[in-house]
Amino acid sequence: MIVGIGYDLCSVNRFADKNECRRFAARWFSLSEREYLAERSYAAQTAAGIFAAKEACLKVFGLPLFGVPMQDISIEHDSAGKPYLRCPALVGGNTVHISITHEGDVAGAMCVAEGTRYQV
Repeated sequence: MIVGIGYDLCSVNRFADKNECRRFAARWFSLSEREYLAERSYAAQTAAGIFAAKEACLKVFGLPLFGVPMQDISIEHDSAGKPYLRCPALVGGNTVHISITHEGDVAGAMCVAEGTRYQV
């Protein structure tokens, strides 16, 4: 059963300056997200996609922005590049699916949670 759907958009230009992107990531991204960004030379589309996914995950559980420390919500990638959520406080017993896309100046992410009940 679907227990929540979240969607978010983020401007890629917000992360265009690599120094500003590093500062933003240090404050809002988990260590593994920062490492992922560093491997990709702090690509603005990647940073915007991760941030959109973090916000979509908050929405899926009906939480306000910053309802959970943002560094505790980590968008990880499996060996095939598929994004997934690492945040035990949010996920509980749910299965969470994430899709990230970007085109031009916009990155978007969708998050869908499946489970037997609302966990938060």
